[in-house]
This record gives sequence, structure tokens and C-alpha cells, in this order.
Amino acid sequence: MQQGNIGGEGGGVLGASYRLSETNHCPDCGQTQWFVGRMSAECAVCHTALPISGVHRLATGMTRTSPAPLLAA
Repeated sequence: MQQGNIGGEGGGVLGASYRLSETNHCPDCGQTQWFVGRMSAECAVCHTALPISGVHRLATGMTRTSPAPLLAA
């Protein structure tokens, strides 16, 4: 699978991220079709991968989004 260059020769934007609540244009090709996963989104046209804004990786390998607090067990 090919992956685009963020801020490299592909014309991407350094620090770009996918925002769940907005229409996102690919920084490399300008299209708006995405495959969205838990940690990243990949452009369906040119395969540029972007991290999802607000998702953090915890030391345990668990993920959560910034606005939602962790629930106590």
C-alpha cells in the first residue's frame, strides 16, 4: 500500500490532521473521500494517511478522543 508524504515532495501539509466534524480535503490530491479508522484516515484516491485530530495513544495502547473522559470501571 502506498502512503503519501506529509510535508514532502507530494505537496502535503506538515501537521495536517483529519477532523471528524469537518469536510476534509486531502493535502496531496484535494479529494474528499476517506477510509477512516481508529487512529488515522487514509485518502481513498491517493492513499495519503493523516492522524485523526483529538485521538491520543495512551501508554497502555488504548486510545480515546480528547473531549470524552475515561469511564471508571
